Amino acid sequence: MDSHNTLLFTTLLVMHIIGGSASLLAGVLASFSEKGRLFHRTVGKVYVIAMAVVFVTAIAMAVLHPNLFLAAVGVFSFYNAWSGFMAMQQSGIHRLLRYANSTFTVATVLASVALLLIGFTNGNTVAGFFGMVSVFSAGRDMLSLFGVLPLQQKLVTHISRMGGAMIATITAILVVNFQMPSPIPGWLAWILPSVVGSVIIARAIRKYIKKPVIALLMLVLCSGVMVAQTDSVKTPTQTIKGVVRNSSTKQPLTGVTVQVAATKLGAISKSDGSFKINRVPVGRYTLQARAVGYEPLSLAIVLTSGKQFEVSLELTESFVQSQQVTVTASQGGFTPINESSITSANVFSVDDAYRYAGSRGDPARMAQNYGGIVSANDQRNDIIIRGGSPAELLWRLDGLDIPNPNHFATQGATGGPISTLNINLLDNSDFLTGAFPAEYGDRMSGVFDLRTRKGNSDRYEFTGQFGFNGIELVAEGPMPMSKSSFVASYRYSFLDLMEKMGVDFGWSGTPKYQDGAVKADWQLSDNDHVSLTGLYGTSDIYIQYSKLDTVFTGDRDIKNGTDVLSVGANWQHLFGERSYAHVTVGTVQSTFRTDVDSITTDSASKVLAITQRYSNYSTESYHTAKVRYVYVPTSQHTFTVGSELRYRFYNIDIKAYTQPFYRLPDNTGVFALGDNNHTVHSLSYVNWNWRVTEDFTLNSGLHAQYLQISNKLSLEPRLSLAYTIAPEHTITLGTGIFRQSQPLTMYTSRTENESLDFTQCTHGILGYSWSIAEDMQFKTEAYYKYYTNAPVLRDKSNGVNYLNAGANFGSIDVQDVLVNNGKGKSYGAEFTFRKNFSNGWYTTATTSLVRQEYTGSDGIWRFGAFDNRYIVNLLAGYEWKISPTFTMEFSGKFTHAGGAPYTPVSLELSRTSGFTRFDDSQAFALRNPDYERVDFRVDFRNNFEGLAIISYITIENILNKKNIAQREYSPRSNAVVDANQLGFFPVGGVRVEF
Repeated sequence: MDSHNTLLFTTLLVMHIIGGSASLLAGVLASFSEKGRLFHRTVGKVYVIAMAVVFVTAIAMAVLHPNLFLAAVGVFSFYNAWSGFMAMQQSGIHRLLRYANSTFTVATVLASVALLLIGFTNGNTVAGFFGMVSVFSAGRDMLSLFGVLPLQQKLVTHISRMGGAMIATITAILVVNFQMPSPIPGWLAWILPSVVGSVIIARAIRKYIKKPVIALLMLVLCSGVMVAQTDSVKTPTQTIKGVVRNSSTKQPLTGVTVQVAATKLGAISKSDGSFKINRVPVGRYTLQARAVGYEPLSLAIVLTSGKQFEVSLELTESFVQSQQVTVTASQGGFTPINESSITSANVFSVDDAYRYAGSRGDPARMAQNYGGIVSANDQRNDIIIRGGSPAELLWRLDGLDIPNPNHFATQGATGGPISTLNINLLDNSDFLTGAFPAEYGDRMSGVFDLRTRKGNSDRYEFTGQFGFNGIELVAEGPMPMSKSSFVASYRYSFLDLMEKMGVDFGWSGTPKYQDGAVKADWQLSDNDHVSLTGLYGTSDIYIQYSKLDTVFTGDRDIKNGTDVLSVGANWQHLFGERSYAHVTVGTVQSTFRTDVDSITTDSASKVLAITQRYSNYSTESYHTAKVRYVYVPTSQHTFTVGSELRYRFYNIDIKAYTQPFYRLPDNTGVFALGDNNHTVHSLSYVNWNWRVTEDFTLNSGLHAQYLQISNKLSLEPRLSLAYTIAPEHTITLGTGIFRQSQPLTMYTSRTENESLDFTQCTHGILGYSWSIAEDMQFKTEAYYKYYTNAPVLRDKSNGVNYLNAGANFGSIDVQDVLVNNGKGKSYGAEFTFRKNFSNGWYTTATTSLVRQEYTGSDGIWRFGAFDNRYIVNLLAGYEWKISPTFTMEFSGKFTHAGGAPYTPVSLELSRTSGFTRFDDSQAFALRNPDYERVDFRVDFRNNFEGLAIISYITIENILNKKNIAQREYSPRSNAVVDANQLGFFPVGGVRVEF
């Protein structure tokens, strides 16, 4: 084909993929929705339209690249979907539809005959048999149109035709794309879809598709309908490029050998540290970097045909003793990016987040696979680290601390249902779960230090993505200035888009959100680099029970919305060969919007009144300027000093409008909180990383912070060490004091609370790691954390302690006077075996033992909200390379966690107030059943010349385990009811890179 036809063919191919993806998702939604309802009929129409797109593009591609087989299967597939749709139409069908139905039926008979001839003329009797079956099926429909045969029962036709469309397409994919491994016969690719599909259809007809397993199997069959390609396609190649730097001084390194392992492909870095490896066949590789005087580095990468792979490699200087250079083994992706992070450090891999079952492309959900992490909540991505509240986690993005980077964020917490962080812009990062270095402050449990990647500085590249998280577009490329680039993304909620197209989902509220991010880089000179990172997200949901036919007195209309904005500029200047400075200026803003209205109805569910009940219109923001200076006199010593000044300003406006909702402690009126003010928060630190000997590393530091609103000063020493007791065996020790300020709603709720001190946590961690191989590690850590100065109630004696807050949807609204008399402790151990991706498979197995205790104002020790006792995670995946350009990857995840304690609902107080109230006298006295969930995922990776298509299908909670989410008071039943978490939940998507 000429260049014009090639471009047209590629465009049609992309449309073909998008149509197939849309039909897949619509088919799944139709399978699970209640039959006969508006939603089922609507998504059914979407399914047929999407199949029409697949049909038209298949025909067009078959014309451009002659392929009678593709055209025949395209006709037959669409006809099955169309006839299945028409079977359920009522009498009085429009005349044009009748004509179209007749035309499609006749065309399908002709296409089936063509398929029959293809099979027998090529000597393929199995293909001929398949064509005979097709002729019989479509021919019977044609005879029914002319009255020769009676019409089939409508429901039977509907089910069989929709399933037949899937069978036909899957058969085409297997025949064209797959080569059955010896000694399995090739004709099995023809027979297997029909056999399996026929059984499924027969069971569906018999059971009227009431069983979820039917929809699951249909979904698995559909998941391969993304693309078909011939074996004659030449294996595409791609470029690997990047820069190699000294990890301590950030100086570019010359003469570093960068090689694609197990190949002869490689390059040597130039004077500016840059390297480029051209014409690398697409696939999965290990990238290795080696240089005299530096420890070798290995990095697992996935190379696709749609995007060049750009990477920044940072090498660590080898230990120098007696003028001899000692080179240690590569750690293969287990060494953290921040060299000062010695204990409890994990490397967050973007590639892992893409493919891990159950992660949904969310960094927070992917991190839940690490040891010591609990998040037994399907609806939210809160990260509970070693018994600490999710509010104790620090989120950092390119040097800028972000309180909560999630849609529908909780004021005072760090989690939410959906992340605003787009995985397509992230680079490998650090996730720290304890005894972190002095660089990080104002948090007590852990740090997620995220970094964004640079855009391609040589050419423009684009990514389109469609899936559970929404419809996404990513663009990147060079900017006018030399050595400059950008990468930008935009995402829009899929459910919101469907609703705007007229789809009625049948529920009272649709989550609506959109977000965007941008990263721009400028290399101003050899010594100066400037970057700009921006993130914005907005989300809204309106749960309007007053519009339902089954509304009752006590129901509520709820509007909830959040906004997050983060903009940070970074300037890095190199001072000679042994020092550099990093300056960051930025701003972060979070907005919270909530309205709750009470509904009053009569006995016939007619709405009599809607009364304003509660509102929250609050903003928390800060401007910041920070500087960090690093001095590396020798390879043994790295000194770092830093200081940050934050100007925090806020407008807190929380009100309750009815007496039963919130009352002040003295019962003088309803709760109201309003404060428009500002405060100053300063954070400074000094850190010394000392490689004492080849086997012994010591990291020490001091963090200091001051908060103006409370006039409190904090000094926090930190210490950690690592000692290699034998080759590949290392012992680590970490300790330190970590202090955290209170949520602003606490300081501003009562005048007396302005003097609240920082909450303090002291860490003690002992660890051992065994580097079994370059790609394999076993690690175990035991820890003890002791909390003091936790906020508890001053004027009441009960079990309330705000160490247990931070993992809910409501804002942390404080009405009482608080004092720093609460205590807490968490202790346990964790065991992790991890094998990074190599030789076609990977696995992570963790077992975590955790206990969390605390005291309230009554001084009694109790187990707390995050005392899950134990967590077991098993994650594994296998990649099947079907051909040089097409691979499938299977992954699964199993999670079992002990049930956490909970405070029972007070039925008496709830009936009086009309909403859920808890019995604080029995704080966390009861315990939930154990949490259990199994997830399964299949990925398909297709590489064409200049185009890569990656599609996936995930089934979360495949066993449909009924896990308890919470207990709440129901005004309808006037009783306490259980709310379950996510049930059987299939999601899918497709990403196109070009």
